[in-house]
Amino acid sequence: EEEMRPWYYTWSLMCRNFPAGSDILKTTLTDTSAGVYAVAGKHNGKLTVALVNVGDEDKTVTLNFSQPMNNAQVYLYEEDQMPKNPDGFPVPVKEMQNLGNTYSTTVKAQSFILFTKLRE
Repeated sequence: EEEMRPWYYTWSLMCRNFPAGSDILKTTLTDTSAGVYAVAGKHNGKLTVALVNVGDEDKTVTLNFSQPMNNAQVYLYEEDQMPKNPDGFPVPVKEMQNLGNTYSTTVKAQSFILFTKLRE
């Protein structure tokens, strides 16, 4: 009967996709002053990458994967967009069959994007 708080959206995605025992992978950002932060991890062969833009400007980010990122779900949190199911839990904005080894995306100001591989 109580609506979930907005911060629950991103925290639930992080906890679900970076569970205990995850291997946190080294990430490198070429422009560290941009206000964009990234984390990547693997758990039971499943790769997850999360990006957050805490800045006031949209930023274009290019992701480089060591192996193709296929069969991925994409979750998005923006001030006016956080897709949820009827119970208030996050749902993906899209499923992508092949992100390939390189994928460019725009991370809007004050937003969060999470890419997670569904299966091998």
